[in-house]
Amino acid sequence: MAVFKAYMRIAKKNMWMILMYLCIFLGVTVMFQRFAGGDTVQYAAQSVPVGIIDEDRGEATESLIRYIGRTNEIVYLEDDRETLQENLFYRNVEYIVRIPRDFMEKCILGDKKLKVTTVPGTYSGSYVEQQISNFINFARCYAAAGFTEHELGEAMAARETAKVEMLDVNGNGGSYPAYAFYYRYLPYLFLCVLCYVMGYILMGFRRGSLPDRMAASAVPARRQSMEGLMAAGVIAIALWGFCSLISIVFYNG
Repeated sequence: MAVFKAYMRIAKKNMWMILMYLCIFLGVTVMFQRFAGGDTVQYAAQSVPVGIIDEDRGEATESLIRYIGRTNEIVYLEDDRETLQENLFYRNVEYIVRIPRDFMEKCILGDKKLKVTTVPGTYSGSYVEQQISNFINFARCYAAAGFTEHELGEAMAARETAKVEMLDVNGNGGSYPAYAFYYRYLPYLFLCVLCYVMGYILMGFRRGSLPDRMAASAVPARRQSMEGLMAAGVIAIALWGFCSLISIVFYNG
């Protein structure tokens, strides 16, 4: 077991360096836990600032605006090209909807599509577009059933939004347990410390005439490799046990 003992002696000489990495890791873990560990994960619909150019001002139009405004911020805009470009550039709005005159006849009873403008390269446009598509599909169903424009607006206003209930699967009430951040960053510690320790040990076995002496020794190369792997396993298990002990002390098991 000469090779195994040599591995362990070199690791023992670097004990202070290992402890330094552990202290850095614990400091980073405590910092992340302090800033984010107590937050509760909740579901919230994505809110997008939507610009509206209303050329119709009818009841169906107001119903559409209310429908979009349930989960988005509505911004009324003038039909001016420079103003629209400026609002898009400064992200005052991310999606602009132009509602034409006779919206009910053209877009709900007819097949005309709304003219829209969105910020290139963003996904928010797809989100609002889906909402508009849902409204028009529902409105066409009501119109096909004989609803008037006023009745259609009342029916759309009466539609309830979907309710999302978070399931407490892990028993943490939707919040991250304190030890989650610890074990989330634990692999980085293992990677850092093991790469340093094992790299330093392997460099030691390549210095001077030691490789030639090991090749000429009575210990077979296969056994030397197995003892090296055994030493690496012992170091990894010791590191894992120490980190697990720290988590038990800090987080009460």
